[in-house]
Amino acid sequence: MTNLYNTITVAGKPTAAEALQLTLADADNTAFVTGGKLVIELTGALFQNNSVTVTHYDSGAATTAVNADADTHDSNVSFTVDTTNTNSSRLVLTMGAGGTGGDFDLTNSQDEIRIAGLNIITQADEVSLTASFWSPTGSVLSSTTSDVTKIASLSDQWKAGVVDDVTATSPTSGKLDALIDVSAANKKFTGGATTDVLTFDIENQVTNSSAATPTSVTATLKGNFANVKSISAVTGTDAAVAWSINTAKTEATATYTTSTGTTAAEFTSNKTVATVTLNASTDKEYTEIAVGSFTLDAEVSYTATDGASKVKVLDNADAGKWALNSKSFTLNYIPFGPNTAPIVQATSTFSKDVEVDVSYLNPTTGKMVSLKNVATVKANSVTKLGAAVSEAVLKDFGGTSLLTKVVVSVYAPSGQIELFAGFKDTQDKDRLGLSVN
Repeated sequence: MTNLYNTITVAGKPTAAEALQLTLADADNTAFVTGGKLVIELTGALFQNNSVTVTHYDSGAATTAVNADADTHDSNVSFTVDTTNTNSSRLVLTMGAGGTGGDFDLTNSQDEIRIAGLNIITQADEVSLTASFWSPTGSVLSSTTSDVTKIASLSDQWKAGVVDDVTATSPTSGKLDALIDVSAANKKFTGGATTDVLTFDIENQVTNSSAATPTSVTATLKGNFANVKSISAVTGTDAAVAWSINTAKTEATATYTTSTGTTAAEFTSNKTVATVTLNASTDKEYTEIAVGSFTLDAEVSYTATDGASKVKVLDNADAGKWALNSKSFTLNYIPFGPNTAPIVQATSTFSKDVEVDVSYLNPTTGKMVSLKNVATVKANSVTKLGAAVSEAVLKDFGGTSLLTKVVVSVYAPSGQIELFAGFKDTQDKDRLGLSVN
């Protein structure tokens, strides 16, 4: 800021709890007289009380008490609250009588005045103030006025997400995303994998004296855990913690406290990597993996200056999904309507009946629309899908004709399903094959 005489620079919480620091540049003694005023004005908050402690520090010994350093300070100088001019958004401090000459002798710049016990009640997301000196008669010494300075802001203490680093600009997703292998009877993931990994990050954003202290955290992963044997989570560099899966196989939970191997404070300040492990073929509960999605909760219990409470830092957060692996076929051009009949035939050499999903480009919205379980491809046979695809697409579109792009997804292993596509004119019986990608 511009270095005017007696200009004040403001900083918050320098050393003492809840303290405000005012730094004086090129100090001019004319502002420091008996009856002179130091005025602090708030925006976005109210003063909770006016029980403050004011101390002057010399720039050469910024941690010493008043008059205990080498600089020349008059004795018996004090600041008292001017209750007549002080209100909920303005704190007015009056300078008492000095020693010889009745004023301060501030020969050094960068001297500091610190105001401790400055408690405020916030009314907005940000709190700012200005500081200035007034003459004993109440005239503002305009050259002493500080810039508007933000001294506080409201923010969530914990930031969390199902990502590898919640503080990163472009974090990597940590969601469960394994594909269930239909060729393994839905009992393993593709590639023969028997594990999937969930990564989430909780970070503490507040470290000053107003920060809450976490006493316990309960993390809950919700979904269908059929064929899941265990969930083991590692936070930071700590040892793994086993999460408990309920009897219904619908929730997995763990509670972190101040005395657990991974404490509540560590859990709320680090990345956690949870490994979900499937049952082996020799296990009693070896069965099919359930298709479905997962959500994650994390509830923090804490103590703070205003008491104890709790907050959910993750509340039904999207934790990913498990889906069947499928073979997808794209038809970039296919007509639907009263005079055209699409031809879509699937040839399967797979040993199970499998579902078919269809996505089509809606020309009104310009977005792909997904339609689930439109038809079934029979095991080891040729199945005609044209009528089912046409009916599903036109019903969702809400029209009688459409020329669009279609993606057909068949839940069978790649290499065990083939697709032929075309269309015929129902009036002149002409047929035309379509390119399948």
